[in-house]
Amino acid sequence: MASLARRYIREAQKQTAFYPAWLPLQTFALGDYGLLAGDGTFTKKGNLAADFGIDIRPTPDMAMGTLKLSSTSGVSFELKLAGTVSTGIPQVPQGSAGFKVGFNRRDALFFELYDATQRTIDNLAAVEAEVTRLYIKGEWTKRWVIVHTVVAGRGTIAFSGDSDGEYVVGGQASFTDIADVTAGLQVLTKRSVAFEVVASPITPLFLAARLQPVGSVSAALGLDTEGFTPASAKAHKAYMALVDVAPKADDGDED
Repeated sequence: MASLARRYIREAQKQTAFYPAWLPLQTFALGDYGLLAGDGTFTKKGNLAADFGIDIRPTPDMAMGTLKLSSTSGVSFELKLAGTVSTGIPQVPQGSAGFKVGFNRRDALFFELYDATQRTIDNLAAVEAEVTRLYIKGEWTKRWVIVHTVVAGRGTIAFSGDSDGEYVVGGQASFTDIADVTAGLQVLTKRSVAFEVVASPITPLFLAARLQPVGSVSAALGLDTEGFTPASAKAHKAYMALVDVAPKADDGDED
């Protein structure tokens, strides 16, 4: 059976070109480096600036608005405003506001990120040269990946653990849209929900790259991703580059 992490990452990858973070409540910074495990989880080892003194220059934050990356099937959403009556969310009293996320299949995802911003490493070429130098010196491993882009915001995420999932929250807070939810809500119903995040500041999406040989010249020289060494990198460092680790939805593991 696939792990919860792999199931979440696999579903989220169907909706975005970014790499989904596990756990979504983790926070990432530009220049973080570490390992991507077989189930898609990223384990941070450190940060290039803190550990190696490499200068990381971020781009200005790019506003992305609200990102909605929910599953295309198996998930529903209903919002109740304060002072209204909703037959679909009887758990929320008339004077309160709230919302309900419903699921009719396992591994369905509700994902909304509000006031989302994207930030990336502006001087990636210089970082690439420094990391190549570290590898040649034996201070870097080719298995490590580097976070070069992060997406941050206030996120509300729920992921179903079964086909009859339901997640209801409500409270005295007044809001007209789920994006306005900040705090003051209570969980009123939680059934068959594997995990949830409500209105929390998170960096749930990122892009990462790994040092490897590139181009037809490197292939002609006998360099490949698995076989290159610090010695071959030193001899042919012009053909070394940071290459994006492409998110890939893995449907091969049956649950």
